[in-house]
Amino acid sequence: MLYVWFAGAEPIRVITQFKEYGVKTPILSQGAFTANYVLDSVKDAALGIVTAKHYSDVLETPENRRFVSAFLNKYKVRPDAWSEQAYAGAKAVGEAIKAIGGKVEDRQRFLEALRKVKFEGPAGTVGFDENQQRVFDVYIRKVEKSGNNYVNRVIDKIPNVSQNWSP
Repeated sequence: MLYVWFAGAEPIRVITQFKEYGVKTPILSQGAFTANYVLDSVKDAALGIVTAKHYSDVLETPENRRFVSAFLNKYKVRPDAWSEQAYAGAKAVGEAIKAIGGKVEDRQRFLEALRKVKFEGPAGTVGFDENQQRVFDVYIRKVEKSGNNYVNRVIDKIPNVSQNWSP
């Protein structure tokens, strides 16, 4: 097995080159390696790559189905982890503002409300640990073809991962 870590445009080059050179060794990586824009570019060359990330646009939850549908409708592309993070962050701020009746000038109350935010988002429960870091599930994903799309199908889950998590 190869563990590789690339982001940006590099995954496209690396995956394409592995395919061109006939590399058959299984590949394991972090989630950006098989982001949707990468899969749209490399197609079959990515099949079977396994990654870990806190989100996949094919998660089977009602919240994610609504999120993906709205995102596709507005932006005409499938959401990725960065889209989910932006949504969850904005919703967390909105929930904290709602909890204090919109009085954001009371910074202390706003921060206390933000620390207590908890809701179901596209990737699962959104909440924070004692250090105000997001706690989330990490999904083990495998690239598969689904219709005309290449997707990061969830094959396993590590629940409630935080900065203090240990197996």
